[in-house]
Amino acid sequence: GVLVTIEDVTIRRDRERTLASQLKDPDDAVRLGAVRALAAEDGAATPLAGALGDTSWRVRRAAAEGLAGAAEDASVDALLGALRDRHRDPAVLNAALSALIRTRHDVVPSLLRIFATTGDADLRLYTALAIGLLGDRRAVPALVGALGDSDDNVRFHAIEALGRIGSREAAL
Repeated sequence: GVLVTIEDVTIRRDRERTLASQLKDPDDAVRLGAVRALAAEDGAATPLAGALGDTSWRVRRAAAEGLAGAAEDASVDALLGALRDRHRDPAVLNAALSALIRTRHDVVPSLLRIFATTGDADLRLYTALAIGLLGDRRAVPALVGALGDSDDNVRFHAIEALGRIGSREAAL
């Protein structure tokens, strides 16, 4: 047997288009309203991630809060993508880090993957910072390994993260 379900998504698509155009509005209040509306809906990770780089700190904060509080995995993917691909933009970096450390999702394994595989020293230090703020002991072996990193700043952030975690293993 086959069961076919047809759903009319016209109203939802029209709303998404309206909100997407409002995200480009020159008025901060309009963009903020659009971000808040998107944050209240499921499946809005992509436009919210785009708003992490908005010129208004209020819009960036609302987008970060929306992504941090979202239930779907796409929100975490969007945050990790923003961190990985847009970490050179201080506004995006700050918003992504603040959302990653407040999300209900377990982001430590994903941060550790980025930490272990990237050749970008800046990205390694930002992931070490996020891991330290999360205070998860699973990160200790990777952070101890980073004590031999070629970049001084990565080593510093690894030490700081180990201190936040309270790792005795690192002192040995």
